[in-house]
Amino acid sequence: MRLFRYGSLLGALLLVTVSLRAQDVITMDQTIAFIQSKMNDHCRLDMKNGGKLVITYFRDGVDYREDILFTADMDTAQISYNPDEQSINIHCMEGEDECVTRRLYKDKERRFYSRVNFAFGFSPEEAQVLMDAFKHMIILVKDDKYERTKPFE
Repeated sequence: MRLFRYGSLLGALLLVTVSLRAQDVITMDQTIAFIQSKMNDHCRLDMKNGGKLVITYFRDGVDYREDILFTADMDTAQISYNPDEQSINIHCMEGEDECVTRRLYKDKERRFYSRVNFAFGFSPEEAQVLMDAFKHMIILVKDDKYERTKPFE
């Protein structure tokens, strides 16, 4: 009888530990929401199936540009901060030139680039936090077993 109670208690503790651990894992939706919260209404991020990220940029409240990229083609080692522009740049992996498709609404044309640029006046500290979140987003797409529990800030 005593062994049964001990086993039940141990099982319950294990279940609570596992569920607490699962609650701490930062999901893709949480990552996108976090990044979005730092963009100050300059753009909207929408993660589609298969890791396709659609970024819609606004100017004076009107959509003017859309960047489309497959997150798996982006290089986590090539995420950088440009202090002159106060921007974050995310480059394509080597050999994946022109992996970002840019659609300009006004001109109705498409252009192809080897990076995406978020030039929204980020301080170095803000940029570091966002670069960490972008890395997490890319790794989540590339490795379905990857888990992160440490908050971005």
